[in-house]
Formats: sequence, structure tokens, C-alpha cells
Amino acid sequence: MVIPHTHPLAVVASILLLHSPAFAQVALPSNLHVTPIYREFVEAIADHSPTFEEQLRRIATAPGVEVHVEIVAHVLGARARTRMVRETDGLTAWIEVARFDNVVELIAHEIEHVIEQIEGVDLAGRAGMAESGIYSVSLNGTFETARAARAGVTVAREVARSKEQDPAC
Repeated sequence: MVIPHTHPLAVVASILLLHSPAFAQVALPSNLHVTPIYREFVEAIADHSPTFEEQLRRIATAPGVEVHVEIVAHVLGARARTRMVRETDGLTAWIEVARFDNVVELIAHEIEHVIEQIEGVDLAGRAGMAESGIYSVSLNGTFETARAARAGVTVAREVARSKEQDPAC
């Protein structure tokens, strides 16, 4: 999804160029691992989005959950992808987001998929149900949810609105 009247690179560039670590208020949870070069960028998203800040709280308080976020040049066949492995001692998620797309929206979208798994949402079981907001997108067990799409759009709008209201932040 694309946010009308907001160029994705403009939002990303404004956060990267204008965000100063001195103003960072939200620390990333210890179980959320971000490539060091993008750590301040992800912290800035939380500084400008209450929805993303809440997502981070959910990740932080989930026992046995580890999330790895990587912003990469390309994601094969998609704009973003999350691979999750559930084991007896928890859940590990690897998120890849293409850096030349709407990074803010996609990170929040993929984080929401992790939260769905923390909550135990039965994607396969609910995918066939009318109006569940969950649908299968491939034969290999890949699903999409309206909930994750909404979360991504909401976070991107909050970040964009924050920049419009206070361009110096």
C-alpha cells in the first residue's frame, strides 16, 4: 500500500537526516535486533509513532521472542518478508524490508505479523473464513492480514504527520 501525497523516500530521508540521537526517547527492546546502521532510524519511527511504540512494547514483553530486522537492497518477490520459526522455547522472526520502498510502513507491517504470532492467531484456520481479514497468498503457507496492512499504514501516517507538524524534529 502507498500513502497518498507522501513520497516514501522523502519520509525516510527526513527521519534519517533530521533525527538526532539526542532527541531519541524510545529505546528499542533488547529482543529486537536491528542492523546498527538503521538502529537510530527505527528508534525515530517509535519517537514519531505511538502505534509503533506500542508494537515495540508488545515485542519487549513477549517471553522467548527474538526479532531481527534487516533493511536490504531487494527482497526476492516482495517488498518485505518475515520468516518465523517457533520452537519449544519461543519464537524467532527474521524481517527483511526493501530499503527503496516505504520502509516505515513495511517495518510496522511486518512487526504486526510477529505480534499476530505472539498472540497465537491461527492464520491457516482463519484464512478461509469470510471477512476474517486473513488470506493465503501462496501455496507454501504465506498469509497476509488486513490487520498488518492497517498497522503499517497507520504508523507511516503518524510519522508523516509528525514531520508535517514539526519539520525540525
